[in-house]
Amino acid sequence: ENYKPFAAPGFPPALFRLDWCLTRHAIAMATRFSLKDGSADEVMDEISKTGGPGAPAVQLRQAQHKKQTWLFLCVTHRPDEEARKAYEKHTRREHTGEEEVCMFFPVDGDGKPQPIATATDGSGGRGFLHAVLPTELRISVGGNMQGSWLLSVDRQRLQDFADNAWNRALLATLPRLLTLLLRWIAHVQCKHLAAAYSILPEMEHTDQGELKSNVLGQETSWDPLRSAMRLEPLVPALLDNGTICFMKAHEVLWVPPPFVELLPPGFIKTWLGVTPVAAKELGDAIWHPIWFSLRQIDVALLTQRRRALADALNKQPSPIATAIRLLAALGRWSEGGQPPKPGQPPKASPTALAIGKGAGRVATPGALKGNNDLYTAQLKQGWVGYLPDFALWPVFWTSKGDMVTAGQVRFPDESWAKLPEEVREILEDSVSGEGMHALNSGLIPLTGSTGGPGTTGLVVSSAAMMASLPKIEGCDQQEVLAAKRCLMLSRKHVPNSAVGIADALAKKMKLWQAEGKAKGLPQATIAQVVAVSGWAMDNNDFSIVTHALHGESTALRLTPLNTLHLRSDDILALEQLAGVKLPYVSAVYAGHQAQDAPRWEAFWTKCGAKTGLSYSASEGTVGAPDFQWLPNGKVPPARTSKKEVDLPFGLGILRHTTPRAIDIHFSTEWVQIFQKAANSQPQAGEDWVYRAQCLARLVAKIVADPAGGGAPTAGSAASRGELKKITVPMPTNPNGKPLPPNTPPPAYRRLFYMPPAQPKEMTLPLGPALWVRTLTESRWVLGKDGDKRAWYRPSEVLLEADKARPGMPIAELQPDVRKALGGKGLLGLIQWGTTAPEPPVDRLIAVATGKSSEPLEPLWRTIAQAYRLNSLKPEHIDKLRALADKPVLPPPVEGLLDRAEKVTISRCVAISPEATLDEKEEIQSMIDARWLVDVRSPLWPLRDVAEEVLALVQVPVRLTGSTCIDFVKWCSQAQPDNAGDLRDVFTHAMSKVLEEAKKRPLKDKKMAVKQMIPNLKIYCKEGPGLSKDRFPARWLPIFDQVAGNVKPML
Repeated sequence: ENYKPFAAPGFPPALFRLDWCLTRHAIAMATRFSLKDGSADEVMDEISKTGGPGAPAVQLRQAQHKKQTWLFLCVTHRPDEEARKAYEKHTRREHTGEEEVCMFFPVDGDGKPQPIATATDGSGGRGFLHAVLPTELRISVGGNMQGSWLLSVDRQRLQDFADNAWNRALLATLPRLLTLLLRWIAHVQCKHLAAAYSILPEMEHTDQGELKSNVLGQETSWDPLRSAMRLEPLVPALLDNGTICFMKAHEVLWVPPPFVELLPPGFIKTWLGVTPVAAKELGDAIWHPIWFSLRQIDVALLTQRRRALADALNKQPSPIATAIRLLAALGRWSEGGQPPKPGQPPKASPTALAIGKGAGRVATPGALKGNNDLYTAQLKQGWVGYLPDFALWPVFWTSKGDMVTAGQVRFPDESWAKLPEEVREILEDSVSGEGMHALNSGLIPLTGSTGGPGTTGLVVSSAAMMASLPKIEGCDQQEVLAAKRCLMLSRKHVPNSAVGIADALAKKMKLWQAEGKAKGLPQATIAQVVAVSGWAMDNNDFSIVTHALHGESTALRLTPLNTLHLRSDDILALEQLAGVKLPYVSAVYAGHQAQDAPRWEAFWTKCGAKTGLSYSASEGTVGAPDFQWLPNGKVPPARTSKKEVDLPFGLGILRHTTPRAIDIHFSTEWVQIFQKAANSQPQAGEDWVYRAQCLARLVAKIVADPAGGGAPTAGSAASRGELKKITVPMPTNPNGKPLPPNTPPPAYRRLFYMPPAQPKEMTLPLGPALWVRTLTESRWVLGKDGDKRAWYRPSEVLLEADKARPGMPIAELQPDVRKALGGKGLLGLIQWGTTAPEPPVDRLIAVATGKSSEPLEPLWRTIAQAYRLNSLKPEHIDKLRALADKPVLPPPVEGLLDRAEKVTISRCVAISPEATLDEKEEIQSMIDARWLVDVRSPLWPLRDVAEEVLALVQVPVRLTGSTCIDFVKWCSQAQPDNAGDLRDVFTHAMSKVLEEAKKRPLKDKKMAVKQMIPNLKIYCKEGPGLSKDRFPARWLPIFDQVAGNVKPML
């Protein structure tokens, strides 16, 4: 109280002064300005050493001073009712008004933020939570957080977030504080971006595009930051002159750092059409998942801007130097985003780093606490995998000035001296082929041989490369080295280079194919095939081996890999289920070395062998079903000037006069499996269920490509909802062109045509692709209706039980398979449980007439289900009742006397409750003799739907004469050995036969019986006599003469 505020030089008056032991802190507000949703305060702390209370003034004037600036980012927080009640309960006093919550961190004299360092205890914590004084709790943000927290008794911990709504509400302001941080960075045009953005916490970018992480046990969403970046200019971008300007997220493109470091920003914008992010200034912060909010480079953008890149490159003062920097940037990016260190090979191939779309979702940050380097490395790997693969970047400059991808360029390969002598001798008589485009002559010096014999692939020291590097004007040697490495990487993705091992091997494969076509390959050739493939496997060279051995061990032939499968439990189970044999890669490669089998399997997978469902692309003319998808039902007008472009998937040339429809379908063997799997009769037991579920497990792994989809073309019948069900025929060439391995199958059939006044082709959707229609129209889903299994189309079965649709069958699949089938992989193109199963009446008729061998029970159950759901049409019922004389019902479990596999309706009975005891006795004798089928017996396979069957067909309720006549006819013909067991039933049957004879208009009843059963025989028991003269028991005819003048009596 003896001290008065003083005026600090150049600052507002001090707000307060604190003497702490021998140190004096003079606290003053340096600057304050408002930001959207808050404010930013710079507070100056002038620190000086004192002599303690009562020290002479001269001593204070001579004390050394030190200044520390703190930045406070403050937001106003209005607690909700739940939080207010929690506060009042804890403090026992009323709460009114608003709270101020701050995040603060030190800033140096140059305005550079000084983020709070990560704790060394492995917790991953950084900034402390302050309630005026610090607590022991730390958060993963690089700044401290001040708020009116409700504390524990020792004031070192907080009331538990799970139980305290007040503390939860305060913590929930953290996204607002970080959004304020972004606004502050943009407002002050912070020069130290790497330090400023390193304050952000670790975040996880999910497959759903969300940003989230766990803060003090609370799931926290960072989407407010994403929203602010979309709506406000908060993203640092590089203008053409190299200065930094803050822009909105959709106005900035995330470009890999090597491209930003090596290429002028104006060139990048001209190439990609969007301002690049200031990657170099961001340092390691460029890898933060928050930048997934920016526009991203994808294959479509690279393809669309390929011509712009070529124009920009050709206009450069030194196009060769720029072309080299492009390759150098791609090479560094594919090797992990960093230039290689001298004497070290790249960290990994682009294949190893390309972990696919969705790779932006890195490992949970909590798993990497306290290890910033590991977390940053993980983020880098995620970005490399998220952006297009190495082979999809069109940055290779051709001799015609075009820009193409690695797979479209031709350039000399490395020296064959790198091959082992054995492999070199095998391939040396082969002839190399040519690529599609020649590499620009200015880049040819980069393709020279590197290293000596024995060096393979990319494992070449940088020192050896540097010694052989050419001098390129305008480029330093590190850039030339990186470009050379990029060309070496591209060889991994080029199956047909101009002069190289891949072309030689491709030629050799064709010769081996021809050699083994007739009788198989000789053992010497097989050994050569295995040796070359083994060399490729050892060098991780997956692109050059396109064929593999297949067939019986005595007749092995070389077959294209994209037609061969690798054995797996699911595929072998499907073979057994559908009865379809699939071609496999021979086991001869591993030989007797069982430990090598997994390596070979991984190798063949990467080479393109089929590991599951496979697809082919076919092209054809526009058919009648396609016109429903076209505007006004017509093919759009075509250009008149001549032009040709390549169709996708290697399907040939699109000419300006001939539009083509491109469809994607399952490979032939998989079409057969879909057709034949449903013919497998459902059985009990886990083994059969496992086999039946295999097809659904494979379908669940599909991730469809939505290219060419979307709303139907305006003016088409499809856009008006007037689609008619017209079957699209199978393509003329059912095999087509196999889709490359790991290529998502396009989900839509598309029309490719050349419109007038357009530089390239255009496409129009023609409805779902054939593989999608195969899935929707085939019965491949195992389902249960009650306790009975059957095969269903997706539309006929529910993935999960639905009370709103009772009576619908439920898919019998594992939970993860059901989840995947109903997820985003199939783009919602498969509809589940939308219609009652189509009554298979026509299929039942085909079985009854001998045109099909399909099991009867699933058909009848599906028909019964349709009857219960009132979806049977009158014509269906008429067709069923017309089957009275056809074998259309299954026998009982114990089988029938005549071993019939199907019975007519007349051989079935549903005993009438009004039947007399004599009638019931007659019927029961026929049932016990296993001639008549009791449809109400618990042993009849269709007992669970017996009432529905009785309602649909007219099953007799009493024993009919025709049934008895048929029984006696069969006995007369088959002469069963167990005649003694049939005495009673035969008696009843003959009684009925005689009754039927009386109804005949013939006076002679014997002739009436003969007319009904011409070959009537009866069983005569063993008769009188001794030894050989004794009459043997046997069946004897009634009407024909018997040797020995024996005449049976009825």
